[in-house]
Amino acid sequence: MRRTRLSLPRKVLHIVVVVLGWVLFVWSWGRVLLRPALDWRPAAILIVCGLIFFPLVTSAWVQHCRDIFRRKGPRGTGSHPALKYDADWNGRAVHADWNALQDAPVIVVRTDAKEKRYTPAAAPEAARGEG
Repeated sequence: MRRTRLSLPRKVLHIVVVVLGWVLFVWSWGRVLLRPALDWRPAAILIVCGLIFFPLVTSAWVQHCRDIFRRKGPRGTGSHPALKYDADWNGRAVHADWNALQDAPVIVVRTDAKEKRYTPAAAPEAARGEG
């Protein structure tokens, strides 16, 4: 995976969006604090804690992710679980030709008390027993 650097206009746009978000945040709380019936101290404490706490937590999270990247390098592909499927959740034996099922437009699943069988059907009518 190749990392690309942001262009200068895009960096400026990101900065403008973040600054506008903080301006909106402070303006909104300013409107709340100017209401005469409100005791402003709890709101002021919330604002100050928010202005300190959220950037600190965000910065710590970004640093944590950067440390992981430095230690492990860029991500590869996602994990691939084992495709061993010998029994279902109810303990029934599963019988299927997974390669044939991969391209089948319709898959018929037949179950009984002891086993589950997956078979490809030629067309949707075959699955309903028509034709």
